[in-house]
Amino acid sequence: VPCCSKVLPVAGPIPAQGTGKVTVEFKPGFQTGKRRLTFEVHTSEPESPGLGFAILADLTSAFDVKIANSSDRTLPLNRPGHQSFEVVCRKVGEDGRDPVQSVEAAAPLTAEFDGPAIVTNSAGVRQSSRKVMIRLPASSKEGLQRGEFTLVWPDGSRRNQLIDWKVEPLVTVTPAGLTLRSSAGLISKDVVIQATDRPFRILGVDSVIVAEPPRLPVDSARLHPLKLSLDLSRLGSSQTGEIIIKTDHPDHPTLKISVLILPETRGNRP
Repeated sequence: VPCCSKVLPVAGPIPAQGTGKVTVEFKPGFQTGKRRLTFEVHTSEPESPGLGFAILADLTSAFDVKIANSSDRTLPLNRPGHQSFEVVCRKVGEDGRDPVQSVEAAAPLTAEFDGPAIVTNSAGVRQSSRKVMIRLPASSKEGLQRGEFTLVWPDGSRRNQLIDWKVEPLVTVTPAGLTLRSSAGLISKDVVIQATDRPFRILGVDSVIVAEPPRLPVDSARLHPLKLSLDLSRLGSSQTGEIIIKTDHPDHPTLKISVLILPETRGNRP
């Protein structure tokens, strides 16, 4: 039988022309839909050493949490957001889950119910559906963020629900970093600066390794290509540097491109 389900032994021998009762414990876990459990009973009868059986069940999950399509999976840098969930509890007679009673979240997240519970009864299943709103904080840190909220039931049982979202800048520069050889001398590099929220202007480019001021676009736009002329000899003995791009975007007045200088190659050795 599958994991978490089992067939209990038959109590005593089964007489000729008699019957025996086989007890099967079926534990499907958090599953919904039609399920089939097959198992085999071994006997001492030479002509029928093994008998195959199957249990068919139409299962209804006692508890579901679904995230809404309107939830924020990605947030701009320094902007708050939200995620919305539907919590569904089902009960058949005394089996299943009662409606969730409260919701909690540890700072900096906040959690609250969004509207009253909606209760329906169909085919003997009592279903309670309620929306939960999770407020996501503004963050100055880029990358994947994680948190959790807790659902609490009237009997005191609790369940933690993990959530995640990604924080990204409104304006990006590609590439964000350059790795160059010190022997490259005067080189040309193309970069692209792009905003996701609004048009903006490039005000200037500042770096000791910029050989000559680049030609800046005049108009505001969401995407600006730039061609940079770089002179690596201006770094001297330093192996790192940066290029500062100035914009009139209110959330990203400056952008940085990191520069790493690798040693000059000699022969076939890097």
